[in-house]
Amino acid sequence: MLVASWPAPGRATNFTVPGSAATIRDAIALAKQSTDTSDTITVSSNTYTENLVITKSLTLQAKDGAKVILQAAVSGDPLIRADGPGVSVTLQRLILVTGGAGVVVNNVTAILRNLVIRSAATAIDCRSLTASTIEQVTFYQATKGIACSNSTVTIQNNIFANFIQPGVPISLIGTPGGVTLPNRNLFFQSPGGERGSDEVTTNDPDLLFVDPVNNNFHLQAASAARRVTTSIDPAQDLGAYGGPNAPSAPFPPGRPDVTCDAASPATCTIIWPKNLDYVVTGYLVSSSAPSAPAPDYSTVTPLSADTTLCPDTTCRTTIASLAEFSSDPARPLAPTARVGDGKLELSWPAVTDATAYEVYWATTPDAVTLGTPNDTASTNQATANGLINGTPYYLSLRAISRPALHVAVQSLYGAVAVSGKASEFSETESEPYGTPLYSPRSPETEATPQAVVGFPPLEETGGCFIATAAYGSAMAPQVQALRTWRDRYLVSNSPGRAFIRFYETWSPPAADVIRRSDTLRSVARFLLWPLVGFAELWVRWPWLPGVATMAIAVLAFGFWKVRAMSRA
Repeated sequence: MLVASWPAPGRATNFTVPGSAATIRDAIALAKQSTDTSDTITVSSNTYTENLVITKSLTLQAKDGAKVILQAAVSGDPLIRADGPGVSVTLQRLILVTGGAGVVVNNVTAILRNLVIRSAATAIDCRSLTASTIEQVTFYQATKGIACSNSTVTIQNNIFANFIQPGVPISLIGTPGGVTLPNRNLFFQSPGGERGSDEVTTNDPDLLFVDPVNNNFHLQAASAARRVTTSIDPAQDLGAYGGPNAPSAPFPPGRPDVTCDAASPATCTIIWPKNLDYVVTGYLVSSSAPSAPAPDYSTVTPLSADTTLCPDTTCRTTIASLAEFSSDPARPLAPTARVGDGKLELSWPAVTDATAYEVYWATTPDAVTLGTPNDTASTNQATANGLINGTPYYLSLRAISRPALHVAVQSLYGAVAVSGKASEFSETESEPYGTPLYSPRSPETEATPQAVVGFPPLEETGGCFIATAAYGSAMAPQVQALRTWRDRYLVSNSPGRAFIRFYETWSPPAADVIRRSDTLRSVARFLLWPLVGFAELWVRWPWLPGVATMAIAVLAFGFWKVRAMSRA
């Protein structure tokens, strides 16, 4: 589904994925509605499983510093195909992983730069190109690198590494006077094929890429493709992360590890793997405590760090005097229970600063022992399993606030404390510390697990069997209104609980009859309509029943008084 309006013809548009569109294919479809030749699609970090067809002029690129991996959804089709007379296509900063054809460009002007293409049968298949360039591309574990025919194309500053034997890095066919010979390319374990001039070969294992297994083809310090160690072009690195159009931000480091001591106030040690990209100059560490959950780090002022924190392959820093929560969390509301076969599914409104919840259930009211919770939930949902159908259970919970340190790390190009370019955040790591605080126990909820067979399925209706049969779904808003009214105003008193037990015992057979007849379902909905309206009003305005009762009493008294006076 496309998620943006059509752009105006003749106006260049910048599309984002996700954002303007959910997928790259959707963004290309949006761009096709524009007649402008300078539309740009910018893609954020993620792995996208799509085959793309481009038939209009545009630029498709990864966000600066983003790790965008594109893999084929249909293995027999090219990962990216671009064709059409007069079309100009630029692809840059992408990582393409496919066992088939990577990029097929036909009868277009193509700028293919700062790409990684790995595992392809043919990485770039180009036919009848005009004024095109293939530069700053890393070809890795391919069978065939570049196969061009009848094309005007410049091939330069690329890396051809670890080709499948026997492989052909470059093959140029039928290009009389139209090809600039390959220039300033580096070949490693790349047999045969036409290579052109100013080539360099090396036996450097993997060319010291940072992490090929995880598609990180930045260069390590000792790589032969670095500008400072190769004579072929001292102005720039070779491969996907060199040249004037290279990303200006690195990939993030790996997920940090956090350990905290038992002291009060606590001190936590943060360790993360060193980013082996030789251009990385330091790191920014962002942290928050004792907040729950982890914050949006874009709003957090990071700590400054530098390369002295990384004496070997790991980096380390500490955060001391960490704050703790100053007051107990608020008492939770009574949980809402959805009835299932031998189970009850619970949910409740989240409590501010709660980091976990202890959940209790028992077969007698007020028999819950706080010292032995049946379950501990990290969110405001839990399931009580292994229950006996037909047996009433009483459920309660309490909130826990335990302080935690949340940490994310960024790699940095440039001076740490000045104006460096930071990567995206690493994965966030959280570690608890200090003393947990507990809320008072919530009010109890009574519910009875029940095995019910019906259509629509009634086994998990929250006990509202007849309403579910009438409205066709346990998630219908009318059913949810009745369930909320029951949980708030019936389970809190003995008469209400008695009514619930009676209803849950005798309503399933009636619900089974109702759900089989469209006529009975219509009648049931008509009869339930005033009750649903009453429940919705009561839940929204709890004071309304009392006011209505008082008003009726006043009117009745007035009517009696008028009649009494008329008889006098």
